[in-house]
Amino acid sequence: NYFESKEELLKIIIKKGVDDLTMFFDRNHDGVITNDELEYWIDQTFAIMLKNTPFWKLYFSMVMQPQVMKHFEQDFSKLFGPIMEVLLLYFEKKGYEDPMVEMRLFFALLDGVGMHYIVDPENFPVEGVIKRIKEVYIKNNKS
Repeated sequence: NYFESKEELLKIIIKKGVDDLTMFFDRNHDGVITNDELEYWIDQTFAIMLKNTPFWKLYFSMVMQPQVMKHFEQDFSKLFGPIMEVLLLYFEKKGYEDPMVEMRLFFALLDGVGMHYIVDPENFPVEGVIKRIKEVYIKNNKS
């Protein structure tokens, strides 16, 4: 009753999710992400998921549907493209052999952790997994 169409509702859900996931990225908006900024973004991303698990269940269930993703593919590219470029630069500066692969792996890792937590919040060791992600990509990475 509150939306003109199912498509409008889907767009609002996806936009809110993307906005929540991107609002804490590159805090000083200089186009370069530091170790501290990456750690902050990881922390905030998962804090948002932990705070509103029902919304994220809905969000992930929507974006995992092929017809939804096909319909919103350009929106995702436009919204996540700049973040992907900044992360690519981050992994290049860190000296990774294939920064594009590392950036995609990093995104897939965050998505996967989020989905696993959403599916089984009582049993998934989210704090330990977040700590491990930070060890791999921030604390123990190449300067």
